[in-house]
Amino acid sequence: VVSKGYVEDINKAKELVDRAVQKAETLVLMLDDILDYTLLEDKAMMKREIVNIFEVVNESISMMKTYARERNISIILRKDLSYEKNINGNYTFLLRVFNNLIMNAIKYNKMDGEITIDYSQNTKENTITIAVADTGIGIAEDEQEKVFKIFERGRNARRNINGSLGLGLSLVKQIIED
Repeated sequence: VVSKGYVEDINKAKELVDRAVQKAETLVLMLDDILDYTLLEDKAMMKREIVNIFEVVNESISMMKTYARERNISIILRKDLSYEKNINGNYTFLLRVFNNLIMNAIKYNKMDGEITIDYSQNTKENTITIAVADTGIGIAEDEQEKVFKIFERGRNARRNINGSLGLGLSLVKQIIED
């Protein structure tokens, strides 16, 4: 800002600083993805522990609310996730899964959109399903398997959002499978 001589023009200086902060945040998210992907290469790094999955989901929602508010997007839980449901996993990596899914639902959503998080439990099979859905641009059916591969992004994502490496959903898949 100083080297360009915008110090006197406070509005221009603010605009430049805001853009720099936005770009820096994008770079941090990319670096986080790269670091997480590197950590996942060493399976021993993913220490398993008993994790309350609902605490993870609720913490992720709390962390993402600020981003959702910026675009006036509401996050709706269709089922109360407050009671105990412990699983064998890694809190930090599971938090990364939900942060990634919810952030994607925010980034690729429309203004004034909606994100729903739905929970279902199959007691016979001792499984739970947590689905994150949004009112955004969606992923074409023929691309739904592809977007879980490293460095792959759907056509809609390539058209609408810059600054993504295509690592997020690949990380999500690998963490869940592990």
